[in-house]
Amino acid sequence: MTQERSNPLFHENLYRPVYELNKAYASLAAGVVTFTSSVIESEGHIGMVGFGITTILTAQCGHYTLKAIPLVKRQCKIFFNKIEFEDIKAIRQEHMAKENILNQNNKKKGNNKIFIGNGFEWGVEHANRSYQIQGLYSDKQEVKLPLFLKPFVKKWRKETLKLGGKPWIDGVGDAERQYVDAETFFGHSMIMGNVGTGKTTMFILLSLAMIHKGYTVIVLDPKNDSSWRKALQLEMEHFGKGEHFHYFHPSKPSTSCTIDPIKNWNRPTEIAERIASIMVESGKEDSFIRFNWNVINSTVNAMLYAGIQPQIKSIARYVTTGKTALTQKCLERHYAKCLGEDWETQLSAKMSSFGKTRLEQMLNYYQQVISQQHQSPEVDGIIQLLTHNAEHMQKMTANLLPIFSVLTSTPMDELISPEEAIAESLDARDEDTRYDTAESESIDYTSNHIEGVSKKSGKIREKDSRYVDTSDIVENGGLLYMALDSLSDTKTAGYLSKLVLADIAAVAGSRYNFSEGRGRRVAVFVDEVHAAIAGNDALLNLLAQGRAAFMQMFIATQTKADIEAKTDPATANRVLGLCNNFFSMRANDTSTQEYASSQFGEVPITSQQITLGQSSGNTNDMTDFGSSYAERLTQQNDKAFNESLLGSLPILQYVARLADGRTIKAKVPVIQR
Repeated sequence: MTQERSNPLFHENLYRPVYELNKAYASLAAGVVTFTSSVIESEGHIGMVGFGITTILTAQCGHYTLKAIPLVKRQCKIFFNKIEFEDIKAIRQEHMAKENILNQNNKKKGNNKIFIGNGFEWGVEHANRSYQIQGLYSDKQEVKLPLFLKPFVKKWRKETLKLGGKPWIDGVGDAERQYVDAETFFGHSMIMGNVGTGKTTMFILLSLAMIHKGYTVIVLDPKNDSSWRKALQLEMEHFGKGEHFHYFHPSKPSTSCTIDPIKNWNRPTEIAERIASIMVESGKEDSFIRFNWNVINSTVNAMLYAGIQPQIKSIARYVTTGKTALTQKCLERHYAKCLGEDWETQLSAKMSSFGKTRLEQMLNYYQQVISQQHQSPEVDGIIQLLTHNAEHMQKMTANLLPIFSVLTSTPMDELISPEEAIAESLDARDEDTRYDTAESESIDYTSNHIEGVSKKSGKIREKDSRYVDTSDIVENGGLLYMALDSLSDTKTAGYLSKLVLADIAAVAGSRYNFSEGRGRRVAVFVDEVHAAIAGNDALLNLLAQGRAAFMQMFIATQTKADIEAKTDPATANRVLGLCNNFFSMRANDTSTQEYASSQFGEVPITSQQITLGQSSGNTNDMTDFGSSYAERLTQQNDKAFNESLLGSLPILQYVARLADGRTIKAKVPVIQR
């Protein structure tokens, strides 16, 4: 075959009547007739001549049969398709799961390959075959299956129709087990496909592989797919890690774990950024969002200054009804810092002239006296909010209050603002360090610092066994499965996606800044990512820089248009560009089809032109007649994978462009236990 392909006149034609099979039938029939007639003529004995001819005909039958079998198999794939299954035990063995999970240092041992399905690398020959089949009639009458296969046709066709699409797309190649190196996924992966085409099955295959490699796994599943959740939970239990499987579900508060999505941060402004990003729709910001960002940021800074741990529930309370109380706490703390703990005794004679109420006195004395030498940005910020025109404030925060209402309603208040009643104080923080400009840059204002101070001051928290800290699970391993219940509450699911992804990004930032990117590798799976992408810079940062923090993203959506609708075409292209691996199941969206096709590039497509001609003269001479026949082979570059094929893929099949340079067409197997 290699020598044939080197011939410039070579043209592969696999989709034709199997003439070799007809020759085999004829040789077999001739052999039987020869053998029978020879026996009859020799009265029960076959002569040497008859034996020789029969042997030759039998050998000829075998020869043509061997040539026909590959063609018959290839042509059967045009018409039939089936679901493929994989035993979880075999996959564990291939991934060397036991060795990887027991290795706490997460170092590579043995092979580092990951199984991604059965398929083949799409090349020039497959592109040419696909164009050939597209040139056949719709009923493929040019290809006729052998008679002996007719009894099986009905059984095979039933499963083929269930999977839908065009089975021949997978039939143009010879499927083999496809593996990728684990490092291939370090550059993030995008999975696209219509509803019900196999994205979740692909996620199950990949997330199980991440468990087998000993990675921390975080899943954001808007649908709460029971098959995905159970597959991961059973796998964790199989390796004795069942207690490290954490399940979050807003509709099941009694059994759900709790999580604080704004606990981890490197700068206080990140908290305001996370909450304000929820307000962004279609990727557009406006003056209202910037104003609300300032309101949240000033409130958070004041809370930290007063020694209060920011949580969504507490932030909502202080933004809406608690500004007066928070202002008073900040002023009391500032007075104590500047004048000492006995400041009330020192100022008892002066304060009465600065107002009627205690708050008025403290506020006016601060603005007129203390701020001249000891000004505090945190105190100034909360005072500005308190004294702002109430009517204007209500108008500007009209979009923020419904968000707080959603995130603090029952049971969300307990699920994402856990341990609200426990005040984690910052009182033990060293005052001199707080104001020492030489050391201020090295101060750690993260919530981990707050916890440490709480322990120093004797307020040791008894952690709820259901509470999960993103930082802990990232560094120490485990699996967090968040079912966001988007079917019943789309907005809340989108809010949670944005908040949790921002929390993960903060942990990644801390790891990158303070651990030089070292640590346990983390795999984050986000389904329906378009719901969390609008205004979510944290997600884009994870895609752009997460690799440096040993984090890899697996994100999925239905079409490219879904991302564009929530952001804009430029952002959609940026997201796709940041994902070095692209997988696509069946997609009917034109922009998705065009993008997938472009990943395969162009290849030379061979086309055959046949010319027939006839001519006759005006004379009566019988030789005054002519005819001609000509064949012409031409090659022209065309798309290796035509856009229309993506809309015709059967269920559980995909095409992929991988970071290692390969373009693959494969099937996703269903995992069996």
